[in-house]
Order: sequence, then structure tokens, then C-alpha cells
Amino acid sequence: MKTIKNFKSVILVLMFLANLSFAETPSFKVNVSNINYTSKNTLEFDIYLLNGNNENSKQEGLRYSLGQYFFEFNSKIANGGNLNYTIVDSDLPEAMRPRNASVKENQLRLFVNSVSADKKNLPVFNNKSPGLLIVRMKLETSAEKFAEVPLDLKLSQSKFKTKVFSFDGKKNIELANSDDNSIEGVTGKLSNESIANIPAEFALGQNYPNPFNPSTTINYDLPASNFVTLKIYDLVGKEVMTLVNEKLDAGRYSATFNGSNLASGMYFYKITAGEFTFVRKMVLIK
Repeated sequence: MKTIKNFKSVILVLMFLANLSFAETPSFKVNVSNINYTSKNTLEFDIYLLNGNNENSKQEGLRYSLGQYFFEFNSKIANGGNLNYTIVDSDLPEAMRPRNASVKENQLRLFVNSVSADKKNLPVFNNKSPGLLIVRMKLETSAEKFAEVPLDLKLSQSKFKTKVFSFDGKKNIELANSDDNSIEGVTGKLSNESIANIPAEFALGQNYPNPFNPSTTINYDLPASNFVTLKIYDLVGKEVMTLVNEKLDAGRYSATFNGSNLASGMYFYKITAGEFTFVRKMVLIK
């Protein structure tokens, strides 16, 4: 009987060890996407965080607690200028965002955030793309424009590495890197063609045709990303229509104004983009 009990004990231990060996280790993966050259010397990109376990994982959602993000890049892109690295946006509460964004030689650095005291409302991230937006970053050079070289962004392999911690209900646990990280589009270089498509200055063109009946086209240029409004006013200054009311990237744009529901007469259109404001007049004839 004693032998049978010992045998059962051995079996239980082996089963326990087997469960440990097949236990799923929580992991993370980083998804860098949406690179966008907002001007000749400025670009932005998003850093997303996903659950690194597969779709059949029992680890459906992990509660984000701490994180630091380090990338290596081609520093020649600075084109002889000084680089500035800043946070533009995030899905995280402000107190939980990575801190001290900086550039050190060929490394873009975001240091770990402070520990949140609100454990019940920590952000959750799963394996559904694109993931939790940790930060939207802006990289700019003091030079007139970026050098025409690839950015070559990749996770750093030096002593400064990307690390992510999740709160398991009792303590913060460091997650493993799944090695399935995705850096999409950030190896592309700023070509002469793309530079040519970025206007050198703000501009609001004369509508065409003018006079018009009932619709006309309004062109405008943005040399940098801005929140833009384009509004129509009547002769006494009353706003009659808003054509544009959103943040736009640098580029050349057009908007169509249809005055079929308005009376004939003179109208004004006004653009506001950052500190830039300009007004032109147009004539509707029916």
C-alpha cells in the first residue's frame, strides 16, 4: 500500500510539473504603424501594444501597468540638425504615459511611467489589432528637411530595452517579448517626390469657377499638420456653412462648396490653420 501511495504521489508531482511546463507565459508585442511625414522636417508614428499570446490564448486581456519603449534608428536622417522627440497623443491616462522622451545617439527613448494607484481601472490590451495606443510620437529635425535615407526603426537590443509590466491583481509582473513585433512602413525614406508634394507655405486659392452656379472648388495648402477650419460667410458676416473642421496632415487639399440652397450674391470663405488665417470672396449667380 505504501508503494502505491508513493507511486500516486510521484504521478501527481509529474502532472503538476507538466502543467507548469505547458502553462502559458503572458507576453506582449509592439506594433509600430501609421508613419506620416507631416512636413519636410517632421514625422509622426504610432506605438501600439498587443497581447503577444495567440488568438486561442486564455490570456484574453492583460491590464497595462508599466512600460518603457526603446528603438534604434538611422540617426543620419537628422541631416546635420538636432533631433527632438515628443509625445503627441495616447490612449493612456496622462499619468501612465511613458516619460522623458529623448534622443540619444541612434536611440529613441521613452522611460517607464509612474505606478498608478488606481488598480481597478488599469487599461486593458488584447491581441486585436492595432492594439492599445501607447503613444503617437513626433520626431523632428532642426535642419530644413530630413535626409533622404531610410529611418530603419527597430526595437533596441542594447541594455536599454523595451519592457512591459502587467498587474495580475496582486503585483506587477514583467511580460515576455513575443518576438512577433511589427514595424510597418517605417523603413521608407522621404523621397524627392514626397517632398515636392508638401507645400512650402500656407495658401488659400481663389475658388474656381468664379462666379459659379451652383458649385465651386476651393484649393488650400498646408505645409504642416494642423487643425483646419474652412467656413463660408454671407455678405453681412453670418456663417452659412462649414466645409472643413478637422486635423489634417501636410499636403494640398480641395473642398467643394455647393450653394444650391443659397441666394445669389457675394460670399466669403475663410480658412484657419494654427495661426494662419486668410479670407477670399466669391460670387454665386443663379
